[in-house]
Amino acid sequence: MGEKGISQRVFNVLAWTSLVVLAVFVFVVFWFLMDLPPDTRLPRKERISIKDPPQVLSTSHPEFDAIIHRIQACSRRPEDYGKTWEQEADMDGDGKPDTLRMPGPDIHLTLSNRTYRPGTSAVCATGFDDVDGDGCLDVWWTDPGDVCGCIYWGTGKKDLAGRQSFHFVNESVAAGAAFWDVDKDGDLDIVFRTYPQDGEDKNQKPSTGQVFWIEVERISAKE
Repeated sequence: MGEKGISQRVFNVLAWTSLVVLAVFVFVVFWFLMDLPPDTRLPRKERISIKDPPQVLSTSHPEFDAIIHRIQACSRRPEDYGKTWEQEADMDGDGKPDTLRMPGPDIHLTLSNRTYRPGTSAVCATGFDDVDGDGCLDVWWTDPGDVCGCIYWGTGKKDLAGRQSFHFVNESVAAGAAFWDVDKDGDLDIVFRTYPQDGEDKNQKPSTGQVFWIEVERISAKE
């Protein structure tokens, strides 16, 4: 084989190697972009206004027991951490349940066979509620460490309209949370329980803490 033939073979090998490297690079970039948490893709849309500071929920409130039950239903117990925990609801209206799944501390939302990974490191409570009052279920969760949370706005279809973060300041770590219309003004308010303030032992039962609520006012669900 002549020198020209060898050069051609070397050129072909280099060309095919370059194509393979380029294909791998494009695949990795595409996979990375698709795997990014929705927080980097969903637009921020402020649909509710949080009215600080938190107020103690009186045990004489006529729906106190029902509120406690709702908080318990939405919240993870200390013994649940490290285990897979799921909540289901039909967000897209296809008659099939969409799943909010927490394998360990992480959270995955599967909506119409598409998985969202918000990337949060811990989840204290989560649920499906029509928070903005547009007739479509939204999905929300709270972080026990920072006492903050996030809402993904549902559309009743196979996509999400956007997201909103919220924060509720309190001296204690939240032991559980939910949404409930405490003041009966038509807007779902935030209700949450705390661990005991004395020592703030996270292993103690949340029932020994206090229950608070924060007034929430809907801004608009219209685009």
